[in-house]
Amino acid sequence: TTSDVTASVELPVSNATASAESPVSIPEILDQSCGDGMNGGIWEGDVRTEEELLAAKYCIEIHGNIVLENLSNITEIAFPVLERIHGNIVLENLSNITGIAFSVLERIDGDSTIENNKELTSISLPMLTHVHNFSFKNNNSLMKIHLPAVSYVDLSLVIEDNDALTSISMPVFGIMAISTSQPEQPFWGRIWIRNNAALTSISMPVLQSIPASIKINSNELLTEISLRRFNFAATIEITGNSELTSISMLNLNNSGDISITDNSELASISMPNLNYVRNISITDNPELMSISLPLDFVEEDIYIEDIDAVTDCDLGSYSDDYCP
Repeated sequence: TTSDVTASVELPVSNATASAESPVSIPEILDQSCGDGMNGGIWEGDVRTEEELLAAKYCIEIHGNIVLENLSNITEIAFPVLERIHGNIVLENLSNITGIAFSVLERIDGDSTIENNKELTSISLPMLTHVHNFSFKNNNSLMKIHLPAVSYVDLSLVIEDNDALTSISMPVFGIMAISTSQPEQPFWGRIWIRNNAALTSISMPVLQSIPASIKINSNELLTEISLRRFNFAATIEITGNSELTSISMLNLNNSGDISITDNSELASISMPNLNYVRNISITDNPELMSISLPLDFVEEDIYIEDIDAVTDCDLGSYSDDYCP
């Protein structure tokens, strides 16, 4: 409802109503109609065309999906007062889009897909708190993913093949949830960050647990992984990050499977509270010098090789068998 909207919002991209520095009051914005102007700010149905995108711009809620695909005339998507999308959002193969801005959007109930937008350089979602199946893939010009208010991700977060992406920042993201309706789905509750050639920084300082898997693979310039509050994942896979020098998960206490392989510059692994895993594999990290994994129990297999250079080794109950 309009009563939930704050007194003013910034419109950084729409010169039709105001400049980037000029706040626009809600009454002034609502002078711009949503659809036919008779629906109380609610758009019923999908937004799929350029005409529908323009007509829905000043809506407060969309009771449907935003699906914009294979359109070349769109250079910018801006929803200055949209608070909630009750369906999916798909922004894919928009060949000339450079910016996406949802100034006050708080919740997306369905899946979110932002993929294959080769000129996209910026995404602004400053008030988004809740997402469900969020995917960023093949956005070759996107340099930063900053989601300052997202605290809850339902089912999955996938960030892959974004060639220019240098940083991922989610400062209040603490909960990764899994659906209770179909808990047998093997990929639900996952974070996959893979094949981002320029990525140097991942910041998720309050992330606690992941029901399924976290995979951080083949990010060639990533130098450090630090998840300070992280305590559990069914699967942890960190492979093929050629500049990675350190892994720190200070609160991790148990996990299903851990695989740390083929990180050619990795010097240290610090998981000082880890006491239980089902399987663990640490191989092909030729520069590894320090391992802190004070394990009490490995349920199935332990596979640790090529650690001859390690000078500081703590593998708990398995130190005598595997430390050099």
